[in-house]
Amino acid sequence: MTTDDEALLARARSNDTQALGALYDAYAGRIYGYLYRRVSSAQVAEDLTADVFVKVLEALESGRPWHTSFRAWLYRIAHNVVVDWYRVQGHVEREPLDGHEAQAGEGESGTPDVWAHRDLHQALLTLTEQ
Repeated sequence: MTTDDEALLARARSNDTQALGALYDAYAGRIYGYLYRRVSSAQVAEDLTADVFVKVLEALESGRPWHTSFRAWLYRIAHNVVVDWYRVQGHVEREPLDGHEAQAGEGESGTPDVWAHRDLHQALLTLTEQ
């Protein structure tokens, strides 16, 4: 973390709106990407990203900011938001990647297009930066 980042974080702790905006600009894209990879929906990821930053503001206002790493704290909040979202959604339907156990007549979740999308999503998660 650079000296500029530390100064920005110190200003954010004192509820400096410009510093909070700069932190949002710096981390919103990363948090959105993290959330999108977990929920596979752009709209849901956008909503959850907003929820993460609302929780950050609430924590700052109540005097419960991060203690060591802002980034780790932010991702922990994002993780908890995803967990809460899945709890509200109920059970998560899981399909085998090879599609052998599902039958074509099972409705939308059993169609080959959905299998292909899930296979592609899983494959994308395994890609490296290179």
